[in-house]
Parts: sequence; C-alpha cells; structure tokens
Amino acid sequence: MGNQPDEIVRLLKRMQDGDRNALDALYTSVYDNLRTIARYLLKNEASGHTLQTTEIVNEAYLRLLGTEVLSGQDKAVFVGIVAKCMRRVLVDYARRKMRQKRGSGYITLPLEETILRSEEKPEMFIALDHALERLALLNDRHCKIVELRYITGYSIEEVAELLSISVATVNRDWRLAKAWLTTEITEGAKA
Repeated sequence: MGNQPDEIVRLLKRMQDGDRNALDALYTSVYDNLRTIARYLLKNEASGHTLQTTEIVNEAYLRLLGTEVLSGQDKAVFVGIVAKCMRRVLVDYARRKMRQKRGSGYITLPLEETILRSEEKPEMFIALDHALERLALLNDRHCKIVELRYITGYSIEEVAELLSISVATVNRDWRLAKAWLTTEITEGAKA
C-alpha cells in the first residue's frame, strides 16, 4: 500500500467527514494491495486450503464496513485494521475446519521467521490468534509489528516506516514479541 499513502489518508479523512462513498473508493484504491497481502497469507497454507485470495479480500472488506474506528485514521492504522480483518477471516476458517475435524486443543509451535504459518494445523493459527489478543493488551505496538510482519508480509523497514519508529526498535520488538508468543503458545499447549 506504499504507492498511494496520500490517497489513503485523503479517503480516510473523507470518511471522517461523513462521506459514505469513501470506504468504497478506499477499497477500490487498495484492492490490488489487499490481494497481494491475501496471496502472501495463503502461499504457505497447506495444499487443499479452500479459501481463495478474492474471498479473503471480500470478507475483510465486509468486516471493514462495520468498523467505525476507520474514520480519521492514518495509513498505518488502516493497514493494521485490514491485517486484523484478514487475520479474523483466517481464524474463523481455521475454527470451522477444527469443528469439522473435531480436532483437539493446541499444539506446541516453534516460533521462527516463518512463525506463524499454520501449514496443516488450523489449531496453530487459533492458538496464535489467542496469543496475539493477549499480546495486544500487554503491548499494542508489539502486536502491531507481528500483524504487519505476518499478516501483510511487510519487511522490517516497511514496518518501521508505517509505525514511524526505527528499524532497530522494530527488530528488538519483533524478537521480544516472537519470544513472548512462543512462551504463550507453548504454555497454552500444556494447559
């Protein structure tokens, strides 16, 4: 979404001013970028994954329609909200898959740079989602960094630019967040 930050901010401002067409214009403006994010999310999913890129983008858009917090925000906040919406789509999908399989609980997930891929176990994605919700309560910036790195596939440098913090801070927070998530998910698997 780096190619039109001024357009995003302008459309978010229009939404704040009560323009009901601004969200549609915003969606059209960033549609290709949203598809890129969705493709990134799906590229490491297990073969046979039935969600498609367009489904994730459209479902995220429908969820955005009910989001009042979009008004008056900047690009970084918007990207974070989109990432959360897409994450929710995948979590809901994983929950449905678990219900279909009658799968059991959580498993241990080693957190590395590929941390957060649910390759074949939807329960991994759900465990991660629960851990991210707890992390957001403890340290919202760490949670945003994980979401931007994992959900959108942004580089450390892109995250630093979006959040207006240094690359060193993103690197440090990324390491801390991964360590914290590893502990949370491991402890959740034992419970």
